[in-house]
This record gives sequence, C-alpha cells and structure tokens, in this order.
Amino acid sequence: MSQTYQGPDRVAVQGPPGCAGGQLQGQRHEQQDSYGWVVDPGFRRIGEQRVLLVADGMGGHAGGATASRTVIEAFVEGFRNTRGAISERLEDSLWRANRTVANAVRESPSLRGMGATLVAAHIAGGRFLRWLSVGDSPMWRLSNGKLMRLNRDHSMTPLLRQLVELGYMTPGEAAMDRRHHRLRSVVMGADIPLIDLQDDAVELEPGDILIVASDGIETLGENEIAAIATANATSPAAMVTALLGAVRAKRMPRQDNATVVVYVHRPSGTRANR
Repeated sequence: MSQTYQGPDRVAVQGPPGCAGGQLQGQRHEQQDSYGWVVDPGFRRIGEQRVLLVADGMGGHAGGATASRTVIEAFVEGFRNTRGAISERLEDSLWRANRTVANAVRESPSLRGMGATLVAAHIAGGRFLRWLSVGDSPMWRLSNGKLMRLNRDHSMTPLLRQLVELGYMTPGEAAMDRRHHRLRSVVMGADIPLIDLQDDAVELEPGDILIVASDGIETLGENEIAAIATANATSPAAMVTALLGAVRAKRMPRQDNATVVVYVHRPSGTRANR
C-alpha cells in the first residue's frame, strides 16, 4: 500500500495505523511540499515495514511542486521494487528519485534547477526506526515530554551556529544572516553531497511520537510543537490538525508551505483514536 499527497490545505489524512498527515499552503502561491507513505508487508523473516515521507520542493513556480511530487513518487516506487538490507533499499530509492528528477529536467528544460529535500522515516515492526534524509526538513522524536531532532540539518544554520561558538560571529549577526535556509544538499538530479543515513535502528518506546515535517512547521517553536503533540497524543489526525492550526493562527505574513506527518507508537493490541 502506498499513497502520495500534495494540495493547498489537506488536513488530517489518515494513513497506516498510528499515522496521519496534512498540509497548509500558507502565504505561498502554490503548494510545493509533498508527502506520502508506503507499507511493505515484508518478506522472509522481515515483518511489516512502513516509510513515512516528506519532500519540500524548490525551483520556481512549476519546478518546486513538480520536484517534490517526483521525488516522493519515485522513492515509493523504488522502495516497493527493491529487496535487501534496509539501508540499501533506502539508498537505492533515493538514487532512483534523483535519476527521475534528472530525466524530468532533460525532457523539460524549463524545469532546470528544480529539486527537493527528502525525509524518509523507516519503521520496522512498529518500533524500530531508521531514516534517510537530504536537506533541512526536520524529523523529531517526542519521548517522555522531550522533543529531540533526529536527522541532520543540511542548511547553513548549523555552520552559522558553529561560527558563533568559535567566536567568528555574534549571536545577533548569525540571527540576521540571510544564509540560514540556503541548502547544502538537495535531491536535484546531480551529485548529492550530504546524505544522512541512520542504519542502526533507534528503538521507539511505547507512547513515543515521531514527527516528520517540512521547515514551514518551524514557525512554531519546539516547546510549542511538543505541547501540542502531547495534548493530542491519543489521535494522530487530531495532532496534525492542531499543529497546522497553530501554524495558521500565527498569521505570519510570509508563511511557507507547512507539511507534517506523525506516527504514534503504541504497544501491539492498542489502538489510537482516529
């Protein structure tokens, strides 16, 4: 089973058990984020696997939307048609998506420069988490009330933070620097200089919440995200609705597209409210 979504305001789409996703267009002219999931029934001694996906497009009016949708669809197709170690399936699916973007640009030169970030969160047996990510789209784990970012940020933000720590910039200078959202790695049909691949499984505890999003959700602070997710932990769909509603309530004049996909880990035999 697999699904891919892209739209202006598609809130609280119910996914596989424990999952939901949604989008907010914000103040942009179009929705350039895409999200989706794929469920693999497993084979041999490997049980059910699911992959939660978010891509944030870039590359102009037509290119951004096309890029994110292309990356998600190609990744899903690649994952469904490969076998082997999980890390190999994730990497093979990424390179399939990258080649598909390259082919699309060759066929339509007007799309030149398009690309997308990608987060692919792989969950085996409902609790063993691995991931692959490229770009700056965040993935958090909420456990015992504490929100922790899991994947690496491939924007300039970590480098600017490091310059502050080394004394080359003041915190104020770093905060005003316009390079914060400049990407150091992206899926755009060429070399991908930075890939965050977590091959060793992170075991989720009962009640843990996984949040995969585009950077538009970062209109909310991490404390706000944690509080909203905790308050809606019994229903993934309600959690998505509340998170996107809080972003909308900020009424930011240049609000970016915001996409969020959540997964709530529950022990076998329990069910979350829809």
